[in-house]
Order: sequence, then C-alpha cells, then structure tokens
Amino acid sequence: MSNRQKSQAPLSHGPSAAAWADAHQRLREDDSVWANLQFQGISGQAGGPVHEMRACPSCGTTVYRPVSLPDAVSMLSDYCGVVQRSLAMIPALLVVGPGVEGASPHALTD
Repeated sequence: MSNRQKSQAPLSHGPSAAAWADAHQRLREDDSVWANLQFQGISGQAGGPVHEMRACPSCGTTVYRPVSLPDAVSMLSDYCGVVQRSLAMIPALLVVGPGVEGASPHALTD
C-alpha cells in the first residue's frame, strides 16, 4: 500500500501523537474491528489487570485492551487448538509431500 493510500485509509493516523492515540482508542472501542486485528498475545502481572494485545493495521503498534481472565484463557485455548491442528498436519505433509495431487490435507484425521 502506498503512503498516499495509507493516509486515506479509515484507520490511518494523523500527524500528531494525539491523532495516533485517538485512532488506537477507536480500535479498542469497536468490538468488530478489534476482533479482526492481528492477535499478538495476552499480557498482565500477578494480581493486576489482564490485557489483550492486537496490532494496529496502520502502524503495526501493539494496542492493549483490558480483558477478563476467563476470556483470555478461552481465547488462548482457541489459538492453541489452531496451532495443534496445524502441527498435526506436518507428518502428513512429510509423507505425502506438498502439492501432491489427490492428497488429502486431512490425511491424519480422515
């Protein structure tokens, strides 16, 4: 994306720190937008607040938003499931080889 296109994007930042802060706050406040941002993890300290981290699509900055501990655990569980299913595919790819016609990507689970 060119700089000109980036500056016209709806989530782009203005030239000031205040404009950046405002853009990131809008990301935090819109649940549908937030859910579609790249997940970057969970952060927190013992006994303190828990935060979900997402990437700003305009600048790549990590943006934090409070999340409940049960929601954080549920989210991480979902992501772990994706990683587990992806890792389970590796042996099938090694045996069949990538791009082999007629090979099922679900060879280990079919």
